[in-house]
Amino acid sequence: MITLNKSISLTYDYAGLFIAHEEWIHPRRQIDTWELIYVLSGTIFIQQEEAYTVSKGELLLLQPALWHAGFKTSPAGTAFYWVHFTVSDFAALGFRERHLVFADGYKFTPLFKQLLHMANSPIYPSYGAELVLGTILIEAASPCMGQEQTSLIKNCAEWIRINSDRKLTVPIISDHFNYHADYLCTLFRRMLGVTLKQYIDAQRIQYIKNILVTSNYSIKQLSNYLGWENENQFNHYFKYHENMSPSQYRSLYINTHFNKK
Repeated sequence: MITLNKSISLTYDYAGLFIAHEEWIHPRRQIDTWELIYVLSGTIFIQQEEAYTVSKGELLLLQPALWHAGFKTSPAGTAFYWVHFTVSDFAALGFRERHLVFADGYKFTPLFKQLLHMANSPIYPSYGAELVLGTILIEAASPCMGQEQTSLIKNCAEWIRINSDRKLTVPIISDHFNYHADYLCTLFRRMLGVTLKQYIDAQRIQYIKNILVTSNYSIKQLSNYLGWENENQFNHYFKYHENMSPSQYRSLYINTHFNKK
């Protein structure tokens, strides 16, 4: 199991590649996990509360605890990847549809190949497949927001990253992009699985960590440079997020190996 953020825990269960060498219809069954299907060739016909016709390059999400079954025969040569997984808060992933159609659906093929490679190779840690699965789910969920909303969040995220040398707040971001703060917060939660404030703090902490290990500034100098009124406020902020002081974090990286030419 891996934790995507404070509210979403993801567990990979099992996956595979199905190839129909003759005409085939999906059997009727009920499972206790989510299932994601990605069609490589042919068309599959599955009923789960409603009828889905899923063609090459398209994906289908099947819910746990509900019966699903084929309602029409698929031709020989039909092939699809499938993966079963458990997630603590599916709604937080941001999916609005169960049947997902993409203009660039081919991008999922290498991801599913990597997923099976990770899952079935003993040299990789158990969480390797879950990391790839998380990438697949993020890619699958992002178009559900619409191109304009996706571009907005990407622009916001990049602007936050390059301005993390100064204090940023949700109102500052909303004013800069001329959107209501609640709207931006909703989009961030839906697309990235974190609140806007959590994303700001994560980028800020990453920037601070980089400076701590790459500069010789004192903690007091850093607190002034980064916009805190005093060193104590800076220490409190860092310790709240990292469970250690800036000085303690810096001390983790004091040993450097030098090569003499």
